[in-house]
Amino acid sequence: MSYNGPERRVHRTLRTRNTEYIMRASECIGVRDRRSGQPVPEHLARGLRLTGTLVFQNGGVRPTTEDAEVGACLCFEGEGLITSPVEAIDRPDKQLLNAIEPTRSGFFRRSN
Repeated sequence: MSYNGPERRVHRTLRTRNTEYIMRASECIGVRDRRSGQPVPEHLARGLRLTGTLVFQNGGVRPTTEDAEVGACLCFEGEGLITSPVEAIDRPDKQLLNAIEPTRSGFFRRSN
């Protein structure tokens, strides 16, 4: 039996060439380096909202306010941060979500 209703899960991971952006709805709650797997607590995207994407088509670039899709560059509010193209979109594992402080700041918890 499968669920055919609207998507209710709010967490996802947007993977670019070097970075994983862990999202809760449109807010970046954590950033991780893909090569090392380590969190990047000082990354500019942490705590920012995804405001749109840049889609490359017909030899040009089209800005959109649409949700992220594979091949599009992510645009975050505030700092004018634009990423490399998204290579994959998937769900973060529970261990990773449990390691992220469930607050708006998006800091990873310190291990004791």
